[in-house]
Amino acid sequence: MIVELGEAELIVALSLDSDRVMVSEPSYAELTFRGSPGVEVEMAWMGRNALGRPSNYALAFVDGSGATLAVPEVGPEFGGQSWIAEVGEEPGRQRLFLPNWVVELRPGKYTVTARTTVRARGNASADWQEVEVSLAIPIEVTTDDDAALGALIETIAAAAKSDDWDTSHEAIRRLAAIDDPRTLDHWLEIIELPDYERRIAAIRELASMADQRAFAAVVRASQTRPEELPRDRYTTEELRAESAGQLRVVAAQALADSERPEAIAAILALETDPHASVRLIVCQRAAKLDDAQALPISRRMARDPSALVRGEAERFLRER
Repeated sequence: MIVELGEAELIVALSLDSDRVMVSEPSYAELTFRGSPGVEVEMAWMGRNALGRPSNYALAFVDGSGATLAVPEVGPEFGGQSWIAEVGEEPGRQRLFLPNWVVELRPGKYTVTARTTVRARGNASADWQEVEVSLAIPIEVTTDDDAALGALIETIAAAAKSDDWDTSHEAIRRLAAIDDPRTLDHWLEIIELPDYERRIAAIRELASMADQRAFAAVVRASQTRPEELPRDRYTTEELRAESAGQLRVVAAQALADSERPEAIAAILALETDPHASVRLIVCQRAAKLDDAQALPISRRMARDPSALVRGEAERFLRER
């Protein structure tokens, strides 16, 4: 679509990484903003939520009968970010992860529709104009082919483990969207990478798997030390220690939520973890055990150096 901004023009286009995908093949749509020299667009990604899906965009799959497929709920939303893109120099791009916009995808031919509202102006001194964007593009969804899906997993996993941040960031999301046991070995490798964000993703994925190796990897992650993260990526040693602590927090929560009987011992072993949030998770999980197990732990934690942990332990003891 072409929008006139005085004597300038804004061109907005919708594209897909592929116009033919398998049911289980995660892919992206992309909105591209281009303009005459001097054109600016206020880009925005509003609404942080469980899916990481922007609330200022509406993407939908429409089938041949005109029916729109169900879109997953994202739960509470908050925050966001915006920035000014000089699209007359470099295109502005918004990548939208297709699996986040459809509950159940079946083989067939669809139209992907994308809608948003942006502010744009012909140059830095011009007034802003609201631009309503509404675009559509066809896509064909095919039945999964086991061999092709296996090859795709290998390709995505290689990108997920690469040193290029942009490439690996998208690949991690794509790999996490594939429910296939062949992803397990790759997550076991990713959780060992000296990279905070990829380790976080690996902990969450491995925690959802029934395999004993996945569980063991989460237990191992609950013991992450600062030295396992690269020193040159942190301005201070305190920040590196905090990142290691946050990895332990995510792993501890996964253990606390696990239905595996052996997860109880693993979470209780973290009672003296240096990070208060880990100890709080231990305190809350211990409170769900019988008195013989829970009371001694809660009494010890009622003397915890963290006021938050002490308060939670004291609350539990009062309730008992």
